[in-house]
Amino acid sequence: NDEWGEVSVDINMPAWNAHEQTVFAMDQRINARGVPIDVDLAHACIEIIDQLQDKYWEQIEVITEGAVEKHTETPKIKAWMDAQGYDCIKVRNPKGKMVPSLNAESIDTMLEDPQLPEDVRQVLTIRQTMGLESIKKYYRFIAIADPDTHRLYDQFSFYGAQATGRWAARGAQLHNFARGNIKVPKGVDYDEFIGTIIRHVKMRNLKFLEMIYPNPVAILSSLLRPSITAPEGMELCVSDYSSIEARVIFWLIGAEWVLDIFRQGRCVYCVVAADVYGVTYEEIYDGYKSGCPVNSLRRQLGKQACLGLNYQMGGKTFVSTLNRYLIVWDAATDDWATVGTGQVKAHREAQAAECITEIDPETGLWTTQEGHRDEAEKQAGAAVVKTYRTKFKE
Repeated sequence: NDEWGEVSVDINMPAWNAHEQTVFAMDQRINARGVPIDVDLAHACIEIIDQLQDKYWEQIEVITEGAVEKHTETPKIKAWMDAQGYDCIKVRNPKGKMVPSLNAESIDTMLEDPQLPEDVRQVLTIRQTMGLESIKKYYRFIAIADPDTHRLYDQFSFYGAQATGRWAARGAQLHNFARGNIKVPKGVDYDEFIGTIIRHVKMRNLKFLEMIYPNPVAILSSLLRPSITAPEGMELCVSDYSSIEARVIFWLIGAEWVLDIFRQGRCVYCVVAADVYGVTYEEIYDGYKSGCPVNSLRRQLGKQACLGLNYQMGGKTFVSTLNRYLIVWDAATDDWATVGTGQVKAHREAQAAECITEIDPETGLWTTQEGHRDEAEKQAGAAVVKTYRTKFKE
């Protein structure tokens, strides 16, 4: 029975060392103490979301003349778009068939199309706005917060990730919060600005939010982290190690030349990116610091090379990860290129269209032969993987 099974496991498992026992005890204290949540703010955000949903649904019904009533009615939106003479972007489904798509990436692509009809643009924008997964966490807060203490308990699972031994998030998934994109005006105190927004949210003042920001839902998503509050009379301290993953992995593999970069106070991601692109470190670093989107994306390639390749990332995953950061292989220039959102999605669709997918008569299963464009990018990714795995070990 289950009891004897647990006894057998306990007998055969090795004893914990003192350090792990201490860490486990700390984990239990964290879970028992709980995470205090501003429940009033969560309720206010939900009410504003409901206001926006009613408003947007009314707009969709008017725009589509009743053909679509809600942003969640995917088949109806596709049919309505087809009736307007605009085809959804197509992606390859698991069976290898190219089908219309209204996922987030496809909507990003279509919104960049200058030929997109205005009424279709409005409907897709509404679907994109209300489709943010992050705002659903407010409903989760209310569902699981203790009604008396307003705390979330048992939110972390010790050794939840079996392969690595890392913690795993439970409940409201506190490990996975949106970063937030509220831009604070120059010369304005951050805490004061965020405090003003929170006060107006608690007042359910949707007009104020729409006045200061074109997308109120993005504001609500940005308030997830401020929803974690310190108890009265206490302060919430936030700290983080700088580039901790990179520092530890390069120390473990003994890459002294990389450790020297850290000791010099330079950014190792920019060093690697400059090497890949054949430009100076200063061009990448200064551009990144000044907000240049091209050099920011170049630095992202360097970061993926430093972290991913040292944690067993292969060429195929390396390429797909770069694609997510708007970096693609340009066969014309024989180099990595940073592109716009629409371009990288079009790049992926072109790759998919060049694939030959058919049913194998012997196995009855779908098989895919990759097109030459996809293969060229894979080879370029594999070359980066091979080069820097060797360099990092020097």
